[in-house]
Amino acid sequence: MRRYFASVCLSLLLVGCGRSSTPSGPVRFIVPDGYRGAFDLILDPTNGVTFAKTNGEYVLVIPPSGQLRVRTFSILAQPHEEFAAYASGQSIPSDSSLKGATAMPASMVGLRNRGTIRLGDGPMTAVLIVGTEQDVDAWYQKIGR
Repeated sequence: MRRYFASVCLSLLLVGCGRSSTPSGPVRFIVPDGYRGAFDLILDPTNGVTFAKTNGEYVLVIPPSGQLRVRTFSILAQPHEEFAAYASGQSIPSDSSLKGATAMPASMVGLRNRGTIRLGDGPMTAVLIVGTEQDVDAWYQKIGR
């Protein structure tokens, strides 16, 4: 049920943002060394950072707080691949980096995109988790879903 909810939210975001069929390019998330848990991309059209393309990919550096305000979700609403690494450069597995695999193993620590949510009257937030499926389940329990 939780995965269904996340899928529905992501679908609504894609429709609401006018999804384009043009690929946006890969998105790489850089997290602090040893980071494990959820990180949030919080929609903030006024004060958020813009997605800047560097060497053919969009790079977002996630602060230790795990919260990064972004001006738009448009890059995420277009077809793209997602990759992640620690600040030291060590790669974090993701569905995009495991090409050919049917799904990331539940026990593997990796990048897991949970789509977008809005808690209460707060801003739309894209949630990604560096962790296992057990970590994802714990996150859903924490937010009461």
